Amino acid sequence: MPESIAVLGERFDLLVDRIDESWNAHIADKAVDSGSNLGTIEPGSVVGISQVGEGYAGDTMAIRMKLEMFCDPERFGHKQVDDIVIEGAHRVHARLTPVAVSIQGAGIMIMNAVHDVIAAQPGLCNVVNFSMGGRRRGGFELVLDPSRGPLHDRTWLVPQFKQ
Repeated sequence: MPESIAVLGERFDLLVDRIDESWNAHIADKAVDSGSNLGTIEPGSVVGISQVGEGYAGDTMAIRMKLEMFCDPERFGHKQVDDIVIEGAHRVHARLTPVAVSIQGAGIMIMNAVHDVIAAQPGLCNVVNFSMGGRRRGGFELVLDPSRGPLHDRTWLVPQFKQ
């Protein structure tokens, strides 16, 4: 999630300098049939996770992302929905049902990246440098702040301006 927040910051020209994130595990109070090769998830086992990430530009929260993944989400009061809200001069709210199947989306992204991967120079690449990443970056790239070490729940970033 910190990487996704940094990419959005770059795309929206937001100088995100800090990303805070938190994770919560949700525990099954009853046996849950996973409906897969996992079999039954026993009481006391993790049945879902919640992750929240917030990207700050100074003291202002500029980007907030939340991910919830559950086995049998309806049983735990969660709907299966992809919900995207963009606050700005014009508020945009997109609610996708049925939800996107993440493994299919990952496969599509990999296939769309093949040309860019083959054409790339040796070394580390960022998806925003690929043609499938949309418009090119502005004048900076967000990188880890070398003067501050990352913590378990916080990542510090600095802009690296293009020459």
